[in-house]
Amino acid sequence: MKLILFEGNPFTGKSTLSEYAAQQLALNGHAVDWVCEGDMLERYFPQVSAMLEQTKPLSDEVLWAEWSAFVQAVARQPAISVVDAAVSYSAVYPLRDDDQPSATIEALVTRLAELCAPLHPRVIYLRGDQDRLARASIVERGPRWERQLIEESDAARYQQARGRSTRRVAERGTESASLPDRPGRSRHQCCTARAGLQWPLSIPAGST
Repeated sequence: MKLILFEGNPFTGKSTLSEYAAQQLALNGHAVDWVCEGDMLERYFPQVSAMLEQTKPLSDEVLWAEWSAFVQAVARQPAISVVDAAVSYSAVYPLRDDDQPSATIEALVTRLAELCAPLHPRVIYLRGDQDRLARASIVERGPRWERQLIEESDAARYQQARGRSTRRVAERGTESASLPDRPGRSRHQCCTARAGLQWPLSIPAGST
């Protein structure tokens, strides 16, 4: 096993638990490289990060090239890589933000499972009450955080295409502005189930 991926809904403790798992592996004598969300994007997926920030258009070729390079880098190093939200940030969210259909996203994740198969990966997926977790984060962090979530949600093509931005809701005058459909700590985080995906995604036998 060369790769452990922590995935899941926002606020479910991916970063905390992935770091804890890396620490426990180290205590048990394993060489470990813990890669949090920000480091993961900076080190392995800078072009995908630009797509997430909407400074570059979505490119399947670039996305696949960075994933291929990531797998090669993990394979070369002696340590076990414990990575926080790589599939979410660097596969699901770029396509979701570009309003790609669920079938396209699932097909990409399946291809990535096959690409990662030589690393004998393990995927740990965390679930939680998305609405409760998002609201609790707003209570903890305050109105400024709530405004940030709503603004980032409004910027997503997925939301705009479905008339879910708070601006369009206000223009229609049919309902009040509410929590964004994609609560999270940054533009990139979302609840993929709202995009029509069912987690965990189906992965071919032998890929994990």
